[in-house]
Amino acid sequence: MMIFVSSCSNEEVQLRPDGNIIELKFDSDSKSGKNTIDGKNTINYKTYSATIISLSPLVIESEYLEVIEFMNSETNEMAYVIVEKQNDQKNLNLYGRIDGCTASIEKGYWYDGYDCFIYGTIVTDSNCNRAFIPSSVATQVLMNECGWSDVA
Repeated sequence: MMIFVSSCSNEEVQLRPDGNIIELKFDSDSKSGKNTIDGKNTINYKTYSATIISLSPLVIESEYLEVIEFMNSETNEMAYVIVEKQNDQKNLNLYGRIDGCTASIEKGYWYDGYDCFIYGTIVTDSNCNRAFIPSSVATQVLMNECGWSDVA
């Protein structure tokens, strides 16, 4: 005879203190990310560490990265993207500030809500609408950070 006991809860899942550090890579050259060495193109990256405080909602602690949120138009659910923090001087008049929003294009990681941080481009229009465009499959193989479903 076997008895199984299971409990479900809608409370936020707590992360282990020793298993919540994530390292994410970003292109070091925002234009193309490519440099030429001996006639060959290479891609240089900046790597940042962040402490994951919560996965639902996504909350991180980092000196160089921040979480932005937006409504996913396909699922009508809140989505979270990790991007590099912008210094105000770099961001001023880059794409034009309209009604408190800055239209921009930036690289970042979308948290899929299950297991992976997916690398791609976040486009923000002048009406504060955001869209995430995943990078090519080859780029995702190099850049995605997966394995977060078993962190709790």
